[in-house]
Amino acid sequence: MTGEAIGRVFLPAKNAFEQVFAPPLIVESIFAELGVTPAQDNLVRVHYDGDHYYETSGVLLAHRDAQAEREASDWMRKSLSPADSLDRAVGVCLAAWRALVDNKPFADLNVPKDPTLEIQGKSVELALLDRKLPGPVHYRNLAVPSVT
Repeated sequence: MTGEAIGRVFLPAKNAFEQVFAPPLIVESIFAELGVTPAQDNLVRVHYDGDHYYETSGVLLAHRDAQAEREASDWMRKSLSPADSLDRAVGVCLAAWRALVDNKPFADLNVPKDPTLEIQGKSVELALLDRKLPGPVHYRNLAVPSVT
């Protein structure tokens, strides 16, 4: 995705919501475009004010607190490896999300062996961009347990 493409996506939202640059925050976004290989993937983090950056590590998340977002991203990068199963990757993502929601530190955070989507007061949906799916749509819903 180019900066121009991000502008085409973001500017209509800005025009649709007159107060997109004023509290309350309207949108914190992640855009992902799958390449033929992981090295060709484009991950873009767009903040509510239109500021954006491209992430090349393969790990990207969004949170309203920039410091907590960096800590969670760093922890996820350290906790994931290309050899991990899909179940483990889901566990890492859910553990990071729960730590952010509960405002817990990442220093001693453990990945659950059996991840669950049951989080009191929250509605959790999980999806995967899967480059192996045929056709133009590479999105599929996941269910826990047995996300594979």
